[in-house]
Formats: sequence, structure tokens, C-alpha cells
Amino acid sequence: MSGKKRKWSNEYVQYGFTCITERDGSQRPNCMICNAKQF
Repeated sequence: MSGKKRKWSNEYVQYGFTCITERDGSQRPNCMICNAKQF
């Protein structure tokens, strides 16, 4: 089963997330508070 992939939106910053780009070019949200990657 494949999860839904969302594109990065700058609105996510207001919820405490920033964007990191993986080696394969995919973008993942990253929590600015606890530094946890969200998948």
C-alpha cells in the first residue's frame, strides 16, 4: 500500500515544519521542534 504524497507548501511552516530534500529528490516535512522526519 502506498501512502498519499503531498507537495511541500510554505503554509506548513506555521505548523512548525520545514522542508528537507532527500538524496532521491523527494521532499519531506521535518519538525522544527523535535527534528523528526514525517513520512
